[in-house]
This record gives sequence, C-alpha cells and structure tokens, in this order.
Amino acid sequence: VEVYRAIGERLYAPAIDPLGDGPSAAVAVGEPDGTWSNVKSVFMTHAFDIVTRDGADLWLVGSRGLRAIAVRSVDGGRTWVTALEVGPRSGKDQDFARFHFVFVLAGRLYVQAQDYVGGVFPRSRVWDGRAWEDGPDLHPIPNTGAKPYPLAGQVVYLGADGLAAFDGTRARVVRAPAAHLVDLTLSDGVLYVLD
Repeated sequence: VEVYRAIGERLYAPAIDPLGDGPSAAVAVGEPDGTWSNVKSVFMTHAFDIVTRDGADLWLVGSRGLRAIAVRSVDGGRTWVTALEVGPRSGKDQDFARFHFVFVLAGRLYVQAQDYVGGVFPRSRVWDGRAWEDGPDLHPIPNTGAKPYPLAGQVVYLGADGLAAFDGTRARVVRAPAAHLVDLTLSDGVLYVLD
C-alpha cells in the first residue's frame, strides 16, 4: 500500500502489488465503523491511485497486463468499466505502461502514462465528463505515484524536479528538493512534505 485516499465517508487503499495472478483485491475500503473489505470486482495487475471526479463516481488507475488502465465505477465500486487503456509507446521489448496517479481539478480528471523502459509519456490525458483529450505534460515524478492533493485552487504533487503545482494550464516547480522528496500529505489545509 503506497497511498490512502479519503473519499466521502470511506478510506480507500489501492493495492499496488496484489498477490496472485488471478482476480485479487484491487483496492481495500475502510468504513467509518473501522471495518475493511476488499474490492474484487475489478482485476488490475497494479492499482496506484483512486479519486472521485464528481462525488458520485470512483476512478481507479494503474495497469492491467502491459497496458496503463483507468477504470470507473458509478455504483460505489460494485461494478467497474474500463474508461481508458494505453499501451506502451516505446516499442521496446519487455516494456509496459502504467498510470501511477490520477487527480481532479475544476471537474476535469487528469492521468499521465509512463512506460517502464520508455519513460513518461509527453502529454497527459484529460476526461471532461464526456470525452478524453490530450492535456499538458504534468512532469510527474518518474517510477512512482505523484501523490497529488488539491490545495488553494491548484493540485500539488511530487514532480520530476521537485514539488510541483498545476493550475489547470501548466505545471511548475514550487519547491526544489533539498535532498529527495519522499512523501507529502494534506491536513486541515496545510501541506506537509517529507524531504
């Protein structure tokens, strides 16, 4: 487990590396009473992040086989549909693609794929509620989750060159790392960065 996300009254923990090669839990769900359950209604090789775009849906991103995948549920996680699949673009043997993060800003959902061998894709993909379109390069941190959080009308996350902020148009570095950015979290409107 790399990231926990509070969505509504529940806590979600995507399974980065679930055990087994069959349908195993893609995400664990924590209820307000402290009980947990595993969502097994969607198969993903790796699940890296989860978000809601409008409060009524769930978006889970990661990979299935060699392809980056974003799946969506509109019934609380009981059923899921594949919303976006992207194969590796490098053309190199043994390469595979993944979505390591997902975030929402101004009602638009953002993902950016990365090939294991070929690197980060040059552009993000954006869902506006009706269709996917190309978006800007978000410069995410390579090979791991960006751990995005909404803050002051922007989204802040771990970027390739430090702490990044995205305002809906472009991503910019707002803090270069002193050593190595490890983690961040948001609590009561304050962003905490582990460096």
